[in-house]
Amino acid sequence: MTRPGATGVPDPEAVVGAVWPTDGPYSEQRTATAGRAVAELVRYLNYATRGVAGLPDPAGAYLLLGSVATALQRLPQALDQIARRFAELAADPAAAIDDLGHPMGRQSAAAVVGADLAAAVSGVAAAARHVAAAHTVAGRLYLAGPNGDDAAGGER
Repeated sequence: MTRPGATGVPDPEAVVGAVWPTDGPYSEQRTATAGRAVAELVRYLNYATRGVAGLPDPAGAYLLLGSVATALQRLPQALDQIARRFAELAADPAAAIDDLGHPMGRQSAAAVVGADLAAAVSGVAAAARHVAAAHTVAGRLYLAGPNGDDAAGGER
């Protein structure tokens, strides 16, 4: 499960696909665990991007920004689907709501969840646009060799 040409670097599609294949199977536990895995990967990035080892050159930053932009572009679909499913669950006659906090009915709870997730979708979509724009510009930076030339040997 390593990426071709990258010694010891896991292939993310193979790693994720082995545990959470895109075409299922799906279950409450697998879905929740996938969300926890996303959170742990973000935690890893928080540590890895602190120093030189995780981002030794502009090309690494460019590749990472592209992957983060893609993740952010995909997230609104999941948030929309969660909001729709929550509304369906709240409409179930067997659904009930606890008496903790501000009193509300199950439909009110679904409306609050839906509104908050819609706001999150808007914010995530904006973040995706900004990260994609940063990705585009980051692709222009490189580290010149000792003679001011690029990796291909030409001058810039």
